[in-house]
Amino acid sequence: MHRHSWKILLLIGSLIAVGTTLVSAKNQPEDINQLLVQGHFWYARGHNNLAINAWQKVLRAQPKNQEALAGLEEISEFDPESINYDQLKIARQLASEGKFAAALTAYKAAFNGKSPPTSFHAAEYFETLSGKKGQWDSAHIGLHQLFKRFPSNIEYQLSLARVESYQEDQRRSAIQHFESIQQLPDLTPAMSEKLETSWRQALLWLNATKKDIPSYERFLTTYPETTELAAVQQQLTKLKAPRKRNSADAFALLKKGKLKRAAAGFQTEIRRQPKNADNFEGLGITRLRQKRYAEAAKHLAKAIRLDKTKAQSLGAPLDDAKYWGTYQQARKARRNKQYGRSVELTELLMTQRPQQIEGFIFRAQTAADQADYSVAVRFFEQALKLEDDNRAAKAGLVSALVNLQNESANEDSTATALLDKYQLSRPAYQAEKKRIDATKLRHQAHQAKTPEDQLALLNKAMQRDPNNAWIRLDIANIYSKLEDTKKATSILQQLVESQPENLDARYAMALYRNANGQWQQAFQSLGKIPLSSRTEPQQKLALTLASRIQSNQAAKLLAAGDIAAARKIADKMAIDIDDDRFSQLNYADLLLALGDKTEALGVASKAMRDAPSKTADDIDLQLRYALILLKTEQHDDLKSVLAQLHTHKQVLRNEQLTALDQLELGAALQSANALLVAKKSAEAQVVITPLLHKHSQNLDLQLLQGAIYQQQHQHQKSLALFRNVLSDNPKNMDAIRGAYGSAMAMKEYQLASSITLAGLEQLPGQPELLTQLSKLDLIQGRKYAARLKIIQALESPAQETTQWRTEAEQSLQAIDEDRTTSLTLAAAIRERGNDDGLDKLEQRSIPLVFQRAIGNEKLLTLGLNYIDLDAGSLRLQDSNRYGSLELASNNSNISQVTGSSNGIAPNVKIDSDIWSVDIGSTPTDFNISNLVGGVSWRFPAYDYSLEVSASRRAVKESLLSYAGAFDPQSNQLWGGVTRSGAQINYSTAYKNSLFYTQADTYRLEGKRVLDNTELGLSGGLSWPILVTDEQKASLGIHLSVRDFKENLGFYSLGHGGYFSPSNFISLSIPFEFQKQLGNLAYRINMSVGIQQFNQAATDVFPNNPELQTQLVTLAATDNALISRHARAETSNGVYTLGGEVGYSLDKRLIIGGWTSLNNTNNFDEMAGGMFLRYSWDSLSQLQLLPKKSFVYSEVW
Repeated sequence: MHRHSWKILLLIGSLIAVGTTLVSAKNQPEDINQLLVQGHFWYARGHNNLAINAWQKVLRAQPKNQEALAGLEEISEFDPESINYDQLKIARQLASEGKFAAALTAYKAAFNGKSPPTSFHAAEYFETLSGKKGQWDSAHIGLHQLFKRFPSNIEYQLSLARVESYQEDQRRSAIQHFESIQQLPDLTPAMSEKLETSWRQALLWLNATKKDIPSYERFLTTYPETTELAAVQQQLTKLKAPRKRNSADAFALLKKGKLKRAAAGFQTEIRRQPKNADNFEGLGITRLRQKRYAEAAKHLAKAIRLDKTKAQSLGAPLDDAKYWGTYQQARKARRNKQYGRSVELTELLMTQRPQQIEGFIFRAQTAADQADYSVAVRFFEQALKLEDDNRAAKAGLVSALVNLQNESANEDSTATALLDKYQLSRPAYQAEKKRIDATKLRHQAHQAKTPEDQLALLNKAMQRDPNNAWIRLDIANIYSKLEDTKKATSILQQLVESQPENLDARYAMALYRNANGQWQQAFQSLGKIPLSSRTEPQQKLALTLASRIQSNQAAKLLAAGDIAAARKIADKMAIDIDDDRFSQLNYADLLLALGDKTEALGVASKAMRDAPSKTADDIDLQLRYALILLKTEQHDDLKSVLAQLHTHKQVLRNEQLTALDQLELGAALQSANALLVAKKSAEAQVVITPLLHKHSQNLDLQLLQGAIYQQQHQHQKSLALFRNVLSDNPKNMDAIRGAYGSAMAMKEYQLASSITLAGLEQLPGQPELLTQLSKLDLIQGRKYAARLKIIQALESPAQETTQWRTEAEQSLQAIDEDRTTSLTLAAAIRERGNDDGLDKLEQRSIPLVFQRAIGNEKLLTLGLNYIDLDAGSLRLQDSNRYGSLELASNNSNISQVTGSSNGIAPNVKIDSDIWSVDIGSTPTDFNISNLVGGVSWRFPAYDYSLEVSASRRAVKESLLSYAGAFDPQSNQLWGGVTRSGAQINYSTAYKNSLFYTQADTYRLEGKRVLDNTELGLSGGLSWPILVTDEQKASLGIHLSVRDFKENLGFYSLGHGGYFSPSNFISLSIPFEFQKQLGNLAYRINMSVGIQQFNQAATDVFPNNPELQTQLVTLAATDNALISRHARAETSNGVYTLGGEVGYSLDKRLIIGGWTSLNNTNNFDEMAGGMFLRYSWDSLSQLQLLPKKSFVYSEVW
C-alpha cells in the first residue's frame, strides 16, 4: 500500500479542503450577541446542552470570548445535587411575600451554606438581599459584578436596574438602564412585561422635576396607555420650577374629594414627618369624610396633642368623629341583635347631643325591633318634637301605631289621637297596616316548604303591598329557581318602570342580576341610584360588581393572550378595591389568573380575616374564598372552610348548595389527581368512584377517569372518555392530549393525527399540538416536516418548562444532529476465501466522508474511498481454474496473473426524507471500472413502511467480481460484475412485533461474463425483549429465499466469481443488544441458523462456445481436464457475530470500531475497522453508533 501513499495524502488533503470550503459557505459568522443571549436563555431553563452548543459556536468565531468561556466554566462546575430544591422553593415564596430575612435564611439552606452555585441563582439571591435593611450596597455590588461577567444576559441587566430603582439616588440611573434594555432585540414577552412593570414603578417612585420630562416621554412612547404616568408628565409640564412633594398635595386631593389618594399622601408624609400636626389633621379629616370615625377621632386627637392651637378649629370635627363613631357602634350592636349594648350606646348619644334627632329615631327603631312598640312610640314622639316634619320619625310612628293597634283594639283611639296631633296621613296609616300584613305573609312564605305554597303567599303579600321591592325580589328568585327567567325579570321590571323613583326597586333588580351572574346589568341598575342616595350595602355591592366586571374583562384579555392589558386592569383594581371583601376576593382571583399565586393568597386571606358567616352574603363570601383555595390547592384551609359551610347547610339557598357541591367535587378531583401523579391509580379510583353516578356528566370527572384508565393501560376506555369530552368541548387541551396519548399507545397513528388536526382547527398554532404532529411526522420518517413544526412550537413564549417543550427540544436536537456538518475518517479490513488468486480476498479501505445539510430538507454526502484488494498469488496447482489457463500448453503464463488491485472510489449522495439518489464509481485504477449508483423512494405511512429502489452496484465477493482480472492465455480482461435491478422493502407492526419483507430482482452483468438474473425474497419477525432508556434488545426469526438463473461462481473465463446458487433457502434466529453508558455505547448482534442450496452444473466457459469446444475435445483424451462443473447440493449450519462500539471524547469527536464474523452463503468472512468522526456542532451523545449495524459495503 506504500506505493500509493501519495494518493492517500492527496485524497485526505482534497477532502479537507473541500469540507472546509463547504463549511465556510454554510456557517457564516453568526451574530455573537444573539448566541450569547441564547446560551443564557437555555442555561437558566435547565437545558445545559443547548447552552453549551450556543456558547461553543461563539468560541469558534471568538475563541477568547470571556462571557462564553465563563458560562461554559460555570456549567462544567455546576452540580445540580448541590441544591436543596425544597428549600429553594420556600426561599422564593418568602421573597415574593417580602419576608426578606427569612428568605435569605432559606436561600442559604438551599445552597448548603455556600455561595449561590450558578449565576442565575446568584441574581435572585442578590435581588432578595437588596430588600434587607442595610444590605443594599452588597446586593448592588454582587449584581454589578454579575452583569460585568455576563453583559449579554438581559435578566441580570434587569435585576441590576430594578435594585437600583429602590434607591432615590440611583433611580435615574436605573431608568436609563430600563431605557437601554427596551432597545434590545432579544426581549421575550415575559421579559418585556417585567421590564414594563419595573420601569413604570421607578418613574412613579421618582421625586421628579421638570428635567425628568423626557424620561416620562420615552416610557409613554413605548407604553402609551399608562394613564397614571401620563398624568404625572402633564403635571411636570405645568411646573414652573422643581419642587418636592409635601402635604399640600394631599390637601389638594382632599379638596377634590379624592379621599383614598389623599389618605395615602398624608400617611406618606406622616412617615416622613411624624411630628407634623398638619399631616394628622389632614388624615383625620379624610377619615371623617370616609366615615371611618374611630380612626378620624384618633388622628384628630393626635393633631391637637402635637399642636394645642388646633384645639379650637378641630374641636367640632373631633366631636363629630366621636359622636358618629358611637352611632356606628350602636348600629353594629343592633345589627348583631345585641339590643342591650345598642340601647346603652344610644342613651349616650342622646345625652351627648339632646337636640340631635338621629339618636332618638335610632332608639325608637331599636325598641320596634324588640316589638316594644309603646317605647318606640314615645321616642318617635320625642324626635318629632325636635323636628316635626321628619319623614323617618313620622313613618316610624305610623308603623309603631299600627303594630300597637294589632296587639290591642284599645290602642286604636290612642293611634287616632296621635295621628291628629302630628297631622299624620290616615291613608298612610292604612297603607302601613297593609304593609305589615304583607310582611307577615312574606315571613309565612319563607316558612313554606314548596315553591307553589311560597308563591301563593307572596302573591297575597304583593296584593297588599304592591310597591314592596323585596316581596317582588322573593317572587323573582323563586321563578329563577323554576328556570322561568322571563317571569322573574318581569315581576321586578314592572315596579322599576311604574316607579322609576323607587330606589329599592332598582336595588332589588341589581341584587337579582348579581345573583344570576349578570354583573354588567346589575351595575347598570345600581347606576340609576344617585351616589348621594346610596346606602352602605348598595355602595358595597357597586364595588363588588365593578371588581367582578373588571375581573371578567381581564379574563377575556388573558384568554386572548393580552397579559399586559389584563395586568393594567389588576393594577387599577388594586387601587379601587378599598376594604370591600368581595372586591378583594375578585382581585385575588385575577392575580391568580395572572400567575401571582402568593400575592393572591395574601389578598384573599386578608379579605377573610374575621369575616362573619351568618348571612347569605357571608355564605357567598365563604364560597368565593373556598373557590380561591381550591384553585391554589390549599387543601387544609379548604377543608376547614368546607366544614364551616356544612354547619350552615340547612339554610343555604339552592345555588349556594350547588356551589358547595361543586367545591367538594373539585377538592375530590384534586386529591385524586395528586394520587394519579404519584402513580397510585387504584387509590385515585377509590376517591372518585362515589362521585361517578351523581356527576356522570361532569367533564373534569370524565377527564380524570380517562387518565386513570390510561395509567392502567385500558386505552380503549380512556379514549372513549376523552373523545366524549371533546364532543362537548373541542378546545379542551387535557382531552386532546389524553385522546392523542391513548391513540399513540394503541399505535393508532392515523387516529392520533385526526385528533391533533381537529385540535389545531380549534386552537390554531397551539405549540403542544404542533409537537404532537411532529412526533407523527417522525414516525413516518418525515424529519423535515417535523423540524418545521417543532421550530414553530418552540417559538411560542413559555412561562415555564413543560414536558412537551423538553421533548420538542430533544427531538429538534436529534434531527439537527443527523444533519450536522461532519467529517469521518475510517480504516477497515475484510478477509474471505481460502484459495489464493481465486476466491481469496483481502480488502483494506480508508474511506473519508464529508456530510453537510443543503437547505432545510436535504443532506449531501461526499465520499472518497481508497481501496486496496489483494487475492494473493495464484498457485500452480490452481492455474487450471483461472481464466483460460486450462487450455495452456505450459505454465509460463501464470507469472502474468496479477492478484491485487487498488484505487480511489468517489461517491456523491443526496438524501431527503422521502427519496435519495447517489452516483459514484469503483476505482478507476481497477482493471475494470464501473459507474454505480441508485435511487430510492420511500412512501411515508403510519401503519407500514414501503420503500422502492433501483440501483446498479458492484459485486464485491472476489477480486474478479469487484475489480476484474486479466487472462494471460487469451490476453483479455474479464469480470467487474455489476448487479442492476429493483428492490421493494415493506414492514409493518404486528401485535408486539415487527414484520418485514423484501423482494428484489436483478440482472448481473460483467465484462466477458455470462449475463445472469437473480430473484430474491426474504422476511421475518422481530420482537423487542428489553426496552429502557439506556438499553434495548430484540429477538427474531428470518427466512431468505434466492435463485440465480446461472451458476457463475467459478473463476474461468465467462464466470463472474460470485456466489450464484439456485434454490437457496436459509432460516436463522437473529438477536441484537444495544446499550449506552454515558459517553460510551455498544451493540452486539448475532444469529444462528441453517441454510440449504443447490449449485447447478455449468460449463467451464459458459459464454464462449469456441473455448468450450476446445476444452471438451481435450477432455476427451485427458481425464484430468474438467469441461463442466457438476451440480452440487449443500446443507449446513450458519452463524453471524458482530459488534460495534462508539465513544464520545468531547461531544464533537467520536471514535469507534466494529467487527463481524460469518459463514453464510458458501464462504467464511471476517471484517472490522475503526472510525473517527468530527462534528462541527456539539452533539448530545444520543447517536454514538450508526442507526443500523455496519455493513462493510456501506462503511463509506
